[in-house]
Amino acid sequence: MRRVVPALRPARSVEPSGELALKWATRAPLLDPNVADEAPTSSVLTGYDEERLLTYIRLLDAAAEDADWSEVARIVLHLDPEKEPERAYRAWATHLARAR
Repeated sequence: MRRVVPALRPARSVEPSGELALKWATRAPLLDPNVADEAPTSSVLTGYDEERLLTYIRLLDAAAEDADWSEVARIVLHLDPEKEPERAYRAWATHLARAR
C-alpha cells in the first residue's frame, strides 16, 4: 500500500505590523555618511547605528592597524582635526567606543 504524504501548505505570513513593524524596521548602511559630534549612548542599536555600520567597521579596522586618530577623523568621519581638534577627537573616541 502506498503511503500518502499530506501536501505542504505555505506558511502563514509572519511579517510584523503596527508597533512591532517599527521595531523590526532596519535602515540600510550608508556608504560614507557624516557623523554627529558624539555617538549614541543607547543600550540598543539605533537607526543612527544601522546607517553608520560601515563607518563603525572602518573605525575598527583603523584601530586594529593602529592608525592615527586624526587621520581617521579626517578620512572616515569627515572632520578636520586641525581646525576643530576637540570636536574631531570626541567624535572619533565616542564612535570608536560605540563600534566596540
